[in-house]
Amino acid sequence: MYIDLNKSIYDLCKEDPRIIEIMISLGFTDITKPAMMNTVGKIMTITKGARMKNMDITTIKKRFIEQGYIIGEEKEDSK
Repeated sequence: MYIDLNKSIYDLCKEDPRIIEIMISLGFTDITKPAMMNTVGKIMTITKGARMKNMDITTIKKRFIEQGYIIGEEKEDSK
């Protein structure tokens, strides 16, 4: 499955609920709070979240690849 790291976390999780468990395992625990998902999740991307939490994006990419995902990153400005 293809995953665009610059797409909103809300949209990604709606398309593929497995992403929620992967995100939790990476330390994004607020994803389990419906209020957070329905507000911040609509504008937050995995890339932005990694920056905010000072997480290595390479580690995040590696985890998704291990789970069978193909990583993509469209430019945020191109949308």
